[in-house]
Amino acid sequence: MCGRYVLTSRPESLEQALERSNIKCTKFIDKEKYQSSYNVAPCHFQPVVRVEYDSRETILHTMKWGLIPSWTKGKPEFSKLIINCRDDSLKDGKSMFNSMKNRKRCVVVADGFYEWLKKDKKRIPYFIKRKDGNLFLFAGLYDCVKFEDEENPLYTYTIITTMSSAPIEFLHDRMPVILENGSEELATWLDPRTPWSPELVRLLKPFAGELEIYPVSDDVGHVKNNSPDLIIPLDSKKSVIDFFQKKQEIRDDVDATTKMEQNEDGDQIKKDDDKVVPAKRSLDTSDDETTSDTKSNKVQKDEFDIPSSPDPKKESLPSTPPSIPKKSLRSTPSKSNKTPKRSLQSTPSKRQPPRKKKVDNVKESEKITNYFSTKS
Repeated sequence: MCGRYVLTSRPESLEQALERSNIKCTKFIDKEKYQSSYNVAPCHFQPVVRVEYDSRETILHTMKWGLIPSWTKGKPEFSKLIINCRDDSLKDGKSMFNSMKNRKRCVVVADGFYEWLKKDKKRIPYFIKRKDGNLFLFAGLYDCVKFEDEENPLYTYTIITTMSSAPIEFLHDRMPVILENGSEELATWLDPRTPWSPELVRLLKPFAGELEIYPVSDDVGHVKNNSPDLIIPLDSKKSVIDFFQKKQEIRDDVDATTKMEQNEDGDQIKKDDDKVVPAKRSLDTSDDETTSDTKSNKVQKDEFDIPSSPDPKKESLPSTPPSIPKKSLRSTPSKSNKTPKRSLQSTPSKRQPPRKKKVDNVKESEKITNYFSTKS
């Protein structure tokens, strides 16, 4: 059975694709009625290929899906529309399709079709397409009916089904009859001058080519839904969703980690603000103190070294070092954790070495003068 299919080509692209399959259409009847769709359903107007009996002209004709025989008196209900025709019903001598199977054979064009897998109480839709990417050419029948209240005749069509090929058996026991693109079989099927025969019956067989089959979203079950998302593999769709969800989770983790680090840094800064490092140190005990950072010790020791007097005679330093104003040294958190150097200038001594040296020079000159004066 085939109850939904896909045809997304624009009219111009569709004609070009058919030419590649050795189907050159001379005209496109009711082109304005055709609308490409990812969810073609019964009662939709879609293009089919047929050949005129008299002129043998190949025509692309937009028709309504759901066969209504020409002898129908009134408009049938939706449930009475014939969307599929079993191949075994055409083999019998007597059937409602006798007139159509002789002169009104057609080809229905599609990109792919849907089939549902029944699993317990669920129905899972699958999309089926050719692995080589070519169009599907379904074998079909068409007819024309004229209703009294309608000005123009209505062309309708049905899709012929046969037994499923091996790849589709797990989904359904029936599938559309698929004719090979550009084959002699295709030309024979379309020729209205070729009467119904065992040769045509032999064309109604399962498709032997390679197919691509995968599950899709159940949104295809609603006729109003029509978007490219309907034919995206369900696994790929989940992978994309999982990818973005995982990406968002990673982003959230990074934000949380950053926020935690900022809070920890804030607490550390607050603790460091409460600590005051004394600036006044005794020169005698500076070497005995230990800290966690040896470089910091060296910096602090150098900062409190007082330059010695240039006088050869060393003067004793004052027993009490000059008072230094206390400064609060705050450790700023950084990557290197190095304590920034602060230049602490020591207060100059009241007894400056140059003045003392001058006094010594004067005393030395007085000694020399006194020496010569005594000699004389």
